Amino acid sequence: MRRIAFAASLTLVLAAAACGSSPSSLCSDGLQATCQKLFDCTPSAQQDACFKEMYGTSVSDCVTKQDQGYTVTQANCGFDATIPGAECAKMTTANACDNGDPNNTKTVYHADKAQECIDSVKAATCSDLNNTSYTPAGCDQVCQAS
Repeated sequence: MRRIAFAASLTLVLAAAACGSSPSSLCSDGLQATCQKLFDCTPSAQQDACFKEMYGTSVSDCVTKQDQGYTVTQANCGFDATIPGAECAKMTTANACDNGDPNNTKTVYHADKAQECIDSVKAATCSDLNNTSYTPAGCDQVCQAS
């Protein structure tokens, strides 16, 4: 379950990692990297009903769920929640760090850190992902105070 918690939080960070070649394409690249790593590091036997509800049954299904949002249920995951998606197509440099509040101008987006974050996720080992204190390089610096 640690891996699921890590992936869920990392997906939010990578969604904010939207800039570089274009905000939406880097956001999509971040979701792709996270989902690929999640499926690479989670054996099929551990992909239970909760995992499938959150991430689907394939990398492409995972990317879609993380981009569009999804609902988890008490029956499968032990809690009910609606998780909003990253909505990569709507991602811009201006809104990447506003946490849904267009009046939030306290944080500034750093494209170089976004790319570093994605590269770090791709290079991470499965052991890294199972470490609850692991944060890929750059991921905690994508959005910083102005």
